[in-house]
Amino acid sequence: MLNKFTANFPQLLPITDKNLEKNLQLIGYSSSLSAYVSFAAIVSILLVPLLLVACNLLDFPNYFAIIAAIICFESFLFYPQLQKQRIQNELDARLPLAAQLVSADLATHSNREDIIASMRESFPTQIEKLSKILRKGYPLNIAVEYFDSPSTNFKSFVKNVAHSPFEEFEKYSNELIEEQKNKYKIFQAKSNLLGMIFISVSAILPAFFSALVLLANLLQFAITPLQVLFCFAIVFPAIDLLFIYYLESNAVNW
Repeated sequence: MLNKFTANFPQLLPITDKNLEKNLQLIGYSSSLSAYVSFAAIVSILLVPLLLVACNLLDFPNYFAIIAAIICFESFLFYPQLQKQRIQNELDARLPLAAQLVSADLATHSNREDIIASMRESFPTQIEKLSKILRKGYPLNIAVEYFDSPSTNFKSFVKNVAHSPFEEFEKYSNELIEEQKNKYKIFQAKSNLLGMIFISVSAILPAFFSALVLLANLLQFAITPLQVLFCFAIVFPAIDLLFIYYLESNAVNW
């Protein structure tokens, strides 16, 4: 979707950030880095008048609009890294099963390019990227060196498919299974803590805010009904959605 919006967007901000540029390429973004950052900046700037109107309606200080615009711009810059992490987790989760299937194919001495082509259903985007390199006339052992992926594990997997003899690949396949088991154990340990944090964010924080509203007169500061409505209708749901997206991006997929 970002490609559609920024395909012909003017490159207003000449910027160099190799890490951001690489992340954009890995998630499938085809326009230039300058166009993406320029789009993010213009969207954030255009939000400022709307945010100023909202601040006036809600009796918030006007500098809240500037802070919100900066957060919007930073979110654009952070998004490629988060999206890359999500894609990496999805790819890594499918590797053990794919490795077992490849191991069975190698046992029958199947052609390695045919084996990679057979993985298109499981890894459509990644295999298409590799196929484009092969269609340029590069042999498989060279093509895998030019191939890049959001997941270093997937890139290593492709290299092993291209180069490793059957015995070594079978050992590699077993290592992937053990690695996934270890990831699952770590994720189980993290999930309890993350669950407690989500409960705090989604339930306890609004409860504390409700108590603050009730004590506003005693604490000698005013909270308008519109501010209360804004917090419960916009702020708290937005925080919950962002937290859920972060959890989904970093979760281990099975």
